[in-house]
Amino acid sequence: PERKRALPRYPRAIGIVSSLQAAALHDVLTALSRRAPNVPVFIYPTAVQGESAPAMICSALDAANQHAQCE
Repeated sequence: PERKRALPRYPRAIGIVSSLQAAALHDVLTALSRRAPNVPVFIYPTAVQGESAPAMICSALDAANQHAQCE
């Protein structure tokens, strides 16, 4: 809790770590296009199921942090 940061009220850009085939990704993109069409969205694709998923998710998060395109 002491290292946790609050989400920005008005983000400049949004990053999503998800599988490109995930239904949830489609839902989030649909909602964002309706509610915040002016906010850029960066997708960091990764597997979210299976034995290798945890390591791949961590790699995608690292890539998102290195690119520093979103908050």
